[in-house]
Amino acid sequence: MQHTVPISRFSPLEPETYPALNVIIAYEDFDTGKQAKRTFDLLSQNLGSACHLTNQMWKFDVLTIPKLRDLALKDAAQADIVMVSCHGNEMPEHVKIWLETALQQSPNVLALIALFHDSSAVAAHRYLSFVARRARIEFFAQPRQAIPKFQKSEGSIFQLDGERAPAALTIPAGILRREASSPRWGINE
Repeated sequence: MQHTVPISRFSPLEPETYPALNVIIAYEDFDTGKQAKRTFDLLSQNLGSACHLTNQMWKFDVLTIPKLRDLALKDAAQADIVMVSCHGNEMPEHVKIWLETALQQSPNVLALIALFHDSSAVAAHRYLSFVARRARIEFFAQPRQAIPKFQKSEGSIFQLDGERAPAALTIPAGILRREASSPRWGINE
């Protein structure tokens, strides 16, 4: 009698082929939500196979409802990037509470990205940069501009006609370097 041992072509201990980045997006209204989604799609498109991006979107108004705010906090606990898209006025108090709680409870967050509909967004910019600094995470801000088509190039992730892309769009390169240096093991990450 002859016994054979089946050999699997796939090893269960192989590391992921590329990192996954979870993005949670909080947005003020329809226009700022569209702006955030376009930015997310641009990042996904240009990163290609370098990483896999997922997102959850939460409107500011929904964060006033306790049960939904709790669900948004659970999503934030899985986030690597928090994106806030707003007009740039003073942030509503319930959004501040949600954001600060999310950053305290989210050990994986690497960066806070602020997208402003109005280029004179002083109050929101000041608040969000302070929160990021206090949480010891990267902060990137971008005033609202037409989302150009960026191309991959040497030296930076995105480039348009010889100019570097806005700072908010170049962050995944640094995050990917960090992700590659600290692999995730799966259970209880």
